[in-house]
Amino acid sequence: MKRVLGYSTGKDSTALVLWAKETFDPSEIIITFDDTIWEHELTYGYLAQMRAGDLLRGLRFERLNSKRYPGGLGQLVELKGRVPSPKARFCTSNLKIEPTIEFLKTIEDDYELYDGKRAQESESRASLPLRHWVEEFDCYVNHPLLYWTVDQVFAIAAKYDIPPNPLYLKGAGRVGCFPCVLINQRELKAYLADPAMAEELKARIYLLEMLCGRSFFEPTFIPERFCSGFDPKSGKAFPWADDVFRYIESVDADQLPMFEARSCMSVYNLCER
Repeated sequence: MKRVLGYSTGKDSTALVLWAKETFDPSEIIITFDDTIWEHELTYGYLAQMRAGDLLRGLRFERLNSKRYPGGLGQLVELKGRVPSPKARFCTSNLKIEPTIEFLKTIEDDYELYDGKRAQESESRASLPLRHWVEEFDCYVNHPLLYWTVDQVFAIAAKYDIPPNPLYLKGAGRVGCFPCVLINQRELKAYLADPAMAEELKARIYLLEMLCGRSFFEPTFIPERFCSGFDPKSGKAFPWADDVFRYIESVDADQLPMFEARSCMSVYNLCER
């Protein structure tokens, strides 16, 4: 039996790998990393560190890329003519799920999938069973961390002296694509406060807007009165990237939704652990 673990370099998938190493024979474990060609350099560096260090050393590792969109998210956005959104996450289906399905077809053994989803993260995840059959993967999918708390996730990493992805210390709530289409105002504020992060983030968002001619942000991301874009089809205003950057940079952090004042930039107070 092969145990296929999706690894994003995030806190939950790191805990997942450690849990699997405590639970299964290493020869059964396969680690997959879905490369969207849109990760931050800190993430790629962290992945290399984990592969060379104790976390992934000795485990079979597979870097998966889309065969249809080898250029990753930028190519996908250009061809689709739009940026993915919370309601249209075709980035996940095309750049992560599809390559995983193709890889699973190459395994000449029984296999099951494991991921790091946790019930605390959303209502939809809270409704997941611990183990269920998923037709598109043609196997059982397991969520062994489903009832773990975030403290348990960091505790198992601390137990093995595994540091977190450094993006968490830059204000990231999630790691993976940089920036993710699910970025919120609090994360954006934290990134914009760091000159180096701000420069790269702005350049990447400008690039996606140029490639598709549409905004990176949802129409309701900031108040309508700060939006300079106008959609004649819907008759509604929408924000271009510059509108969002001006707005986020002009307001105090404690005015933004879901923001808690912290001395540490990390969403999870990692520098205080």
